[in-house]
Amino acid sequence: MKITKKKTITDLARMFAKRYGVSIIFAKEFIQDTFQLVGDVLYEDGEDIYLSKFGTFKHHKTEDRYTVHPKTREKV
Repeated sequence: MKITKKKTITDLARMFAKRYGVSIIFAKEFIQDTFQLVGDVLYEDGEDIYLSKFGTFKHHKTEDRYTVHPKTREKV
């Protein structure tokens, strides 16, 4: 089995900068802003986002989760 390193935003920024001839700082900001925008649309508008040849981001709401403090039995 081949183990591959997971790509980080910095790794993607380096590849983006090399491909498009921009600085790594610009590329990293661009990528972060893009994902921030996707998150904002999902959270604020509640709409799904389909990016061709990439994937679909779906909005779904989950119920709040509570836990119990083991000593005091207080809900947290």
